[in-house]
Amino acid sequence: PSARVVATTPCVSARLRMEALPLLGETRVAVGDCHARDASAFQLPFAVTPSTEKWWSRSGRALAVAGVVSMLACAGVALRLADTHAMPFPTSTNSLGGNELAPPPNLATGAIHRGEVPYSTLDAADLGKVKRDPDTVVTIGFLSSGDFFWLPMVKLLEAAFPGVHIRLTDPTYNWRALGLEEAKGIGNVQVTTGPVEPDFVLEGPDIFKTACFWENLPWVQTTAEPTMFFNTWNWCAHDVPAFARLDTGLGHYKQPTVYDENVTSFVWSPYAMTQIAFNERMLQNREEAFVETPQVGRPFLAGWVSANCQQHRSRFFDALVAAAGGVSELAGTVHALGPCDHNKDWSEIDPYPPRNLKGNEIYSNYRWVLALENVAEPGYLTEKLVNAQASGAVPVYYGDSRAAIKVFKKESFVDAFTEWANLGVTPQSPPSNADWFALAQRIVAIDRDATLYASYTNHESVLQDYPELEVFGVNEDGSSQFEKHNQYPNEPFPLLNRLVTDQTDSGSGTTGDTVRKLRTLFPRKFEKLTANAAAAAAIGQARF
Repeated sequence: PSARVVATTPCVSARLRMEALPLLGETRVAVGDCHARDASAFQLPFAVTPSTEKWWSRSGRALAVAGVVSMLACAGVALRLADTHAMPFPTSTNSLGGNELAPPPNLATGAIHRGEVPYSTLDAADLGKVKRDPDTVVTIGFLSSGDFFWLPMVKLLEAAFPGVHIRLTDPTYNWRALGLEEAKGIGNVQVTTGPVEPDFVLEGPDIFKTACFWENLPWVQTTAEPTMFFNTWNWCAHDVPAFARLDTGLGHYKQPTVYDENVTSFVWSPYAMTQIAFNERMLQNREEAFVETPQVGRPFLAGWVSANCQQHRSRFFDALVAAAGGVSELAGTVHALGPCDHNKDWSEIDPYPPRNLKGNEIYSNYRWVLALENVAEPGYLTEKLVNAQASGAVPVYYGDSRAAIKVFKKESFVDAFTEWANLGVTPQSPPSNADWFALAQRIVAIDRDATLYASYTNHESVLQDYPELEVFGVNEDGSSQFEKHNQYPNEPFPLLNRLVTDQTDSGSGTTGDTVRKLRTLFPRKFEKLTANAAAAAAIGQARF
């Protein structure tokens, strides 16, 4: 049967990546993982299109891919499959989810990889027209703004079922579901509208509850809020307990009155991790990202945008205004651009920055950005530090220091509690005006020292790719004060630059547990997709 294959070679010294896009009826064979802007110059001019009468069979795909590999090899392109692709893969499902059953080859990382061909939203009425094996598709339903965790759930599914096509559906979709629009256009993800029956459900906390249905399906608890903001026992009346819980913080970790850890796998997935995926370029390609707005030499000291006015934020803002006022050239350069403590309009028309702007657009003229969490709760890490880092300014962070250095290099931001310790200050709870003023004076001092300030900005990437190597404090017995399985269940998930299989293996903690549960819940999908992956690996093994 005829088929369409598109080959791209973004980099010469790179690996082969095969990406199936069954909705569009094509398989892409790409060489390398370079920036999308490089890909167009290396398109190879051949394509075969699937017939409209008959879906592309597995054998047809295999022949097409084999042909692509042969053509690329003859052209002298240096290709290689991932190391695991050359290994025989067992297709037995007798031990679904067990460690003895190695996962199929999977090159997916925690990053968002968009297909070159845009996807549009698919209406429920159109789903029947798409010819796809249902055992290769997983549909996630969202309730009560469970959409906040669409990306980590997609990544867990990619780890569990390599080559899976994922559909997202939310009949209660509203403005709170931040980021779901970003799912549109991703190669293996389809956002659907209308009544679609999911395979399982992600439900958010009661503060966002609008309706309850799908109670008979497997489900996952999610919360992107501090523990004080919601009732953790007020979920929809499901037939079975949640098999997993995705939480942005650790306030409820190992709390037996909240969940049964023998049934529910608690996965630590800070909301910051999703936002990192949306700001990849500004966080790890900074020399290029800030060519037009260099990090050094910006005219204003500090900026801050918040619509959630809280006392500790106002206290620090006031302290920084006062500390800057003691230096003539800094007076009047600390700006509150949002509704809280507002002292500078965005423009003659808009008092506040438009909601669609990102951190690099809002803070391009600021050397520092205030990144203050709602609370300094264990593990609670949101978009605030991400947006500040993505602006190119140096963040001043107030939150859980231990969580922050698991996600960002500690040399790339000023942590409030670390600086207080360095200053010999023991902050009150909550921090007093004097505590905040001591921190503000320290920020001014760093800003006045060009060499010291540059030590925070001289990082091409601010991301902590290997958080397991970063420890926080040491006890008398030599152990860390923030250890996996004790204070947190897994490394922050998903990490941008790590294979999802590395983040969900047998030593990963609850992310690996969740992947094994997914395989057990959907054994037919696991069997079909692993068989497909094994067939693809066999082609590579035969060729190389």
